[in-house]
Amino acid sequence: VIHHEGYRTVIADPPWPIEWPHSKYIGTQELQYPVMPIAEIAAMDVKRICNNDCRLLLWTTNGFLPDALWVCRLWGFRYKMLLTWCKPTGLGGEPRIASEHIVLGYRGHPNRVGDRHDKQVLNWWMLSRTNTHSEKPAVIIDTLTAITEEPRIELFARDRRLGWDTWGNEV
Repeated sequence: VIHHEGYRTVIADPPWPIEWPHSKYIGTQELQYPVMPIAEIAAMDVKRICNNDCRLLLWTTNGFLPDALWVCRLWGFRYKMLLTWCKPTGLGGEPRIASEHIVLGYRGHPNRVGDRHDKQVLNWWMLSRTNTHSEKPAVIIDTLTAITEEPRIELFARDRRLGWDTWGNEV
């Protein structure tokens, strides 16, 4: 439920329209959630709920990275950098896809949070094991919470998180 207008941090993990290839390595697997066409994700009026000074943390897979950059712009953010989650396991035959990314976008000039010399701020990648499909590691969410401003919202959320408003069909 969205309780606030003027969020300073928006994290989103859209249900990108993943199509699992049928191969002897992956097989065919049904996703545990409905996907959305990229045009519908891009058409969301995220700007409406954002403060003039806001960070966007937009999760994407390797295959949807160009689309995520486009969505970032359409949602009213300028691309700042890419954060990477390195997984010890991956999908596919060769090469294995063993990373996901967060497109970091800025709207206006969000305030710096934390000491710029903190380890969590200096690392632009993180290694963490995978859990269930599409579940993000708590250590990454905790780090993002520590380095972002309130009020915060998570779009396409699966769980409620302390310090975050949540919106999604699984919460």
